[in-house]
Amino acid sequence: METARSVRRPAVAGTFYPADADRLSAVVEQLLSIGGTFADTPKALVAPHAGYVYSAKPAAAAVSRIRPGDHTISRIVILSPNHRMPVDGVAIPSHQRFATPLGEIPLDRELCDHLVCLPFCRLNDEAHAEEHGIEVLLPFLQHRLSSFRIVPLIVGQIDLRSLQTLFRKIWGGPETLIVISSDLSHYLNDAEARSMDARTASTIERLGTENLKGSNACGWVALGGLMEQAKGRDLRVTRHDLCNSSDTSGPKDKVVGYGAWSFEYASNATTDPNAREMLHHLAKRSLIEGAENGKAPGVHQRTLPVSLATERANFVTVYVDGKFRGCRGSIVPHRPWSEDVIHNTFNSAFHDPRVPALTKQETHRAQLEISVLSYPRSIECSSIETLCDLLNPDKDGVILDGEGKRSLFLPKVWSSLPDPRDFVKQLLLKGGWPEGQWAGDIRAFRFSAELF
Repeated sequence: METARSVRRPAVAGTFYPADADRLSAVVEQLLSIGGTFADTPKALVAPHAGYVYSAKPAAAAVSRIRPGDHTISRIVILSPNHRMPVDGVAIPSHQRFATPLGEIPLDRELCDHLVCLPFCRLNDEAHAEEHGIEVLLPFLQHRLSSFRIVPLIVGQIDLRSLQTLFRKIWGGPETLIVISSDLSHYLNDAEARSMDARTASTIERLGTENLKGSNACGWVALGGLMEQAKGRDLRVTRHDLCNSSDTSGPKDKVVGYGAWSFEYASNATTDPNAREMLHHLAKRSLIEGAENGKAPGVHQRTLPVSLATERANFVTVYVDGKFRGCRGSIVPHRPWSEDVIHNTFNSAFHDPRVPALTKQETHRAQLEISVLSYPRSIECSSIETLCDLLNPDKDGVILDGEGKRSLFLPKVWSSLPDPRDFVKQLLLKGGWPEGQWAGDIRAFRFSAELF
């Protein structure tokens, strides 16, 4: 028989968000409708956890990536930092359900009990009793999904190896969504906060875990764990919001930063049609203005969708009347997606030494292909033969690096070089390795690429 302790009651209803169910439902519905929907089912989200007057908009921007009523997702693992009391390792509640004004959500007790067996996890209801980092996100999830179970985790002091063990245990399959609850900078002035939060956003989007720390994001420990998983599991990051408390209701002298991101498997990720159209428009503008002015045009990021501020690696290929006329790009993210496409288009059309630069007349007849690259993942190999055995034809883009040389083939090259041995030999020749021979210090990497 269940007791009152079986249900974790709301701790911040009426302070962080409305306690009245009808009012709360209306607020959440309105915010999620503004956020829109996303074509892909995310594997993970990053969302803030402050009072709704400050952070509800970016929180909704993250959760709106979930399709309404998505039946794929049945388990949501939420990882929050500790705000109320110190936590050693990971705190897991003993409750059967978490309650909000919108109703009760069952816990996945099977997974919770399994995690408690790990040496760095322990039952700790006291840590959860007043914690808001998980609770404030639940109404958004309740409004988006009709049925799911949660695994609420408060992540405190934990070493990197234990953190990676935790993520392997909770990762699951398509039924599992992982949510990292985290705000960004705390109590800087508006200008300082925007500068720091922009650097943190860049760190997240480049999966640069070595630069992540508590002053950047209060949920930095769990966020870093997710980013490490994203590197190895071929996940792609998309930004959906970046703001601070002064954008809504707070003063400008002491602000808190907020951001929203989604992580999708890169091999299945697709760019929103509106973003695709905007990127092609920017690329075409780069061709025409580049021919006129001799330089790539600038871009006002605030006039573009937030997702185009995401730092992403891109290649742009230019054709004129169906013939190849240049391809240039970036292997790793280093600037906003929109800017990278503009500069890569300009360099492809006018600075690829393999082909003549486009004329003004040709820019109006040019066709463009944009390839979005995922994070390069190392392939352990020591010869052409072992590399060929490990490749996924038609799917893998490949980078070879060594002896001061570098060579890259996008996945589309498989259509003209379907045999893995031919593919690798031509990649070696492209990089300048004599007669396409393997050298001892060559390192190989694979990546996924979306082409449009």
